[in-house]
Amino acid sequence: MKTSLFLASFAALFLTSAPAAEPAFAPDDRVLILGDSITQDGRWAALVEAYWWWKYPGSKAQFICAGLGSETACGLTERDHPFPRPNVHERLGRALAAAKPTAVVACYGMNDGIYHPFGDDRFAQYKGGIEKLVADCRAAGVKSVTLLTPPPFDAKSVRGRLGGEGEADYGYKVPFKDYDDSVLEKYGEWILTLPAAGGCDRAIDIHTPMEAAINARRAEDPDYKSGDGVHPNEEGQFKMGESVLLGLGEAPADVAAFLKALADNKALAGKIFARHRAHSTAWRVSIGHKRPGEQKAPPLPEATKAAAAQEAEVRAALISGK
Repeated sequence: MKTSLFLASFAALFLTSAPAAEPAFAPDDRVLILGDSITQDGRWAALVEAYWWWKYPGSKAQFICAGLGSETACGLTERDHPFPRPNVHERLGRALAAAKPTAVVACYGMNDGIYHPFGDDRFAQYKGGIEKLVADCRAAGVKSVTLLTPPPFDAKSVRGRLGGEGEADYGYKVPFKDYDDSVLEKYGEWILTLPAAGGCDRAIDIHTPMEAAINARRAEDPDYKSGDGVHPNEEGQFKMGESVLLGLGEAPADVAAFLKALADNKALAGKIFARHRAHSTAWRVSIGHKRPGEQKAPPLPEATKAAAAQEAEVRAALISGK
């Protein structure tokens, strides 16, 4: 991890991650969560949602996760990608109109460098895409916008070939070997400057703690795989959820207690993830997008009714387990 990102992250703690006097989300908030396939997986977002039920049982805050695989904020697509990558701006207006969020949490960057070495033009398009996302949220009346840094790209977990310097082309099939250090860290450093510059309300560094967790596991097992290099495994999704909760100002002891309770109750964690994924899929389908191969889902009202019944069951189990 480069010193510059560490220092930016350290400074961001004072701006964005100190324990909050009040919860980051009000009891009546509608929180729209946007991102790429790491967010479509949904386990990190499901942990944030379930934590809110556990810590704030009287809260009626609603979490609407609409992550979409392959998506970018910049609108770029590498040459060898099988279809044009979806751009969040193609569906953002519909998502804001349908969800009517008071808060938005967004995580983009992994796909935005399109797995190439760093390039000023690509970086400029990423910054423009993120700035437009925030501006469009503000224009729609969103009260609070939280941005996450890109998670780490773990080259040692990539199963295929990595591209070295001077390759003819790069992409998700042959990603640049130093994509994490040369691209994602720079993107993350910029994200962490935005609250002070007035670009968003809160920025959370998930890259540093996720990378530290990978390095710690690899110190014990040099062959450890954190996922496929792009998509974190369950450990990584838990670390991402933990990092978001801490960045939202939640007390470390509370976050640790909650995550341990779920780690000890795999059946309950499975229910939380399954409920979240089904409801998220229904929202994604209802909003609409241009990515091929969409999953099927029941109509949103039907899915929301089922999710509400499952939420009541999960809330009861979480409270009784305290």
